[in-house]
Amino acid sequence: MNASTRNTAADPSLRRVDCTTPGKGPWRVIPRPERRCYIVEHRRTKSRHVIYYGTRTERTIEDAEVHSTALCAVLNALKAKRS
Repeated sequence: MNASTRNTAADPSLRRVDCTTPGKGPWRVIPRPERRCYIVEHRRTKSRHVIYYGTRTERTIEDAEVHSTALCAVLNALKAKRS
């Protein structure tokens, strides 16, 4: 059995993650309008994911905000689940 299939089938709690708020945890969302992006950054390690918006990516500001908030919520939920 594939590891990704096994993990999602064994614990469906991640399907109930509220992706409309970043939640509490080590990950946070930082808006950077001067660079046309949102950064999802880990507070301690400074690891980051950058979600750009604009004409080249064909993503609106609202779409980038929703995407970054959902990513932050899932990362914080995964961290809370491991702890």
